[in-house]
Amino acid sequence: MDYFVLDKSGNGFSRFEEFSEKHILVEIDGNGLDEDKLFAAYGSQIYSEERSSLNPIFENSNYFGRNYDAFAECLSIAPQAIGQDVFVTHSNLLFAPKDLMDIYFDMMREESASNWTDGRTFFLFTKQDKDILFELYLSERA
Repeated sequence: MDYFVLDKSGNGFSRFEEFSEKHILVEIDGNGLDEDKLFAAYGSQIYSEERSSLNPIFENSNYFGRNYDAFAECLSIAPQAIGQDVFVTHSNLLFAPKDLMDIYFDMMREESASNWTDGRTFFLFTKQDKDILFELYLSERA
């Protein structure tokens, strides 16, 4: 499947080329998406007992679901603490609640602009979802 990645500026997309050898994959499906499902999708892939000594965010998978501040912290800290890239694929965002997507897209834009060092988070989208996000959030900037 072809993916597009939210670029470093957070203001556009480019074609995604390849996954790194060592990575963690998080899959977000917009069907029935709510805050709990969004947080759980990340928590279930990032949390592991082997990582619990790396950072307090890894002590239990519920850290991701406490609030948006904790979630934003996890987005920025997890890849560096783990030492692996995190690839977040998205599908069916047309069905996700607009108020949730407003907050989540702002967080993705902020994280995309700040995390281009060792251990990064890449936000990947299908063409359909890229087009939806562009229309909702970026078209006025183009």
